[in-house]
Amino acid sequence: MKFSVLMAVYGGEKPEYLSKSLTSIWDEQSLQPDEIVLVRDGPLSESLEEIITHWKIKLASQIKIIAFPINLGLAVALNQGLLKCSNEIIARMDSDDISAPSRFKEQIEFLVTHEEVDILGSFARNIDEYGTKKDIRQVPEQHQDVLSNIWACPLIHPSIMFRKSAIIRVGSYKTTVSSRQEDYELWIRSARYGLIFHNLPTELLYYRIDEAVRKNTAWVGLNRLRIGWHAVTQFNPRLRSYLAISYPLLRSLLPAPMKNRLHLFAQRYDPRKQKRPS
Repeated sequence: MKFSVLMAVYGGEKPEYLSKSLTSIWDEQSLQPDEIVLVRDGPLSESLEEIITHWKIKLASQIKIIAFPINLGLAVALNQGLLKCSNEIIARMDSDDISAPSRFKEQIEFLVTHEEVDILGSFARNIDEYGTKKDIRQVPEQHQDVLSNIWACPLIHPSIMFRKSAIIRVGSYKTTVSSRQEDYELWIRSARYGLIFHNLPTELLYYRIDEAVRKNTAWVGLNRLRIGWHAVTQFNPRLRSYLAISYPLLRSLLPAPMKNRLHLFAQRYDPRKQKRPS
């Protein structure tokens, strides 16, 4: 089964991250993609340009480069890239993460034998800025479990492989959604349209955590609450769920010592089943 990889890069990305990400989805994969669609979202640094040029020479027609003169945001970049993907099956990838060597092989094998599944993710392993392995990110596996926890974002965006026609049918990424909520809103909308989800219980992605960049502010928490509140009402209307969807906003408003204690407590009750390795 042929498939494409869709990723976007912007000027603030670290060149070494992009290089490792591209290497992981091509040189290190047991099953290579038929094409890579890379969207340049605005002006890039000279170092990033050099990396992209290297891969353009190396892969020739197997990599498509889409360039925006200005930064238009992740949703716009992914929507344009989605349309340029030649294949029905598309693997998402972020420019700072690393795919495990067996990722594409395992996901393709699953989708071939489970034609009903539209959106397929996996477990992941957090890594820090140096690539050191940290916590395991576990998520619900079966469709019904994903659905009942859809308000908690039980899918790891760069681990996803989806069917292009299904994503286009539900309207693709919504460009009016606040930054960092693009995938969250898409999964909720996909659930409402009846798309079928599944997560493989295998660590197929190394998910980079940069606390300085991905810090949850009150604005991020408020936007998550706005999007997720109705999803709780529709898919899991319990008091615990309403409290949990309010947690990111509450935590962002607390002083650091209380914030850290609350985070440790909340991890014990994460509905996505994230846990630390033994």
